[in-house]
Amino acid sequence: MSSDFGGLEQEDILIKEFPTTQEPLMIRAEIEIDGKKLHLKDIGIFPKDSRRIEITQQDLNGILEQLKQEAKEQGFDNLRITGRRVSGSSFTPSNINYGKKIDISFDLTKE
Repeated sequence: MSSDFGGLEQEDILIKEFPTTQEPLMIRAEIEIDGKKLHLKDIGIFPKDSRRIEITQQDLNGILEQLKQEAKEQGFDNLRITGRRVSGSSFTPSNINYGKKIDISFDLTKE
């Protein structure tokens, strides 16, 4: 498994493992590159094994920071992450939020 974005090209699939406070999480995303812009498209975050875990905000922040740092180290100036929420920790109908679009961008020149 790659520890950075080195060698990845347009339309490749990124698959990475990230440590968390509980167990490793896996990231899967399609790669789109436009000059110095890296787009991690249709991102998926899931446990390494089949058990269900609660992903903390601390874990998500750590993953984001590592993705930003690795993108910056590979010479990218902008990182965009898009996807759609397909599951969550809460199963009450009033706050499920399934299908919510995720679309965040980072200007790595200011990080």
